[in-house]
Amino acid sequence: TTTTIFGIKNFSYEKAAADITQPVIDSGIVLVYAKLIGYNVSVWPVNQVAQLPISLTYVSGSTMTDTWSALIAPQKITIRFVNDLNYYSNLAVTHQFRYIIVPGGNKISGRRASDEYKNMSYSQVCNRLQIAE
Repeated sequence: TTTTIFGIKNFSYEKAAADITQPVIDSGIVLVYAKLIGYNVSVWPVNQVAQLPISLTYVSGSTMTDTWSALIAPQKITIRFVNDLNYYSNLAVTHQFRYIIVPGGNKISGRRASDEYKNMSYSQVCNRLQIAE
């Protein structure tokens, strides 16, 4: 879906996610990752995966910034994309996204699990939770 807010195009995609409940939002964490396929490899390497939000600043005629973010709500995730110069009229469909739900109530090293997981790489989270990358 494309909307314009304060003159800037916002691209968004809503993904139904029945396992994201209000208790998960209140006491757990939902981590959303992106593999941005289609950028020049000097901007985003082919197999790189990172947690949203992601901001990429690069030069393509002029300096611009692409911002990818995720909004979490009960039963859905919204992936959002904004380019600060309105450079894009459409987006590649090759980008890949994954979300991981970590239930609440867990402690790691005396800290909330959500704080710990937010600071881990995608590979570290998958390894800790024993899930496939």
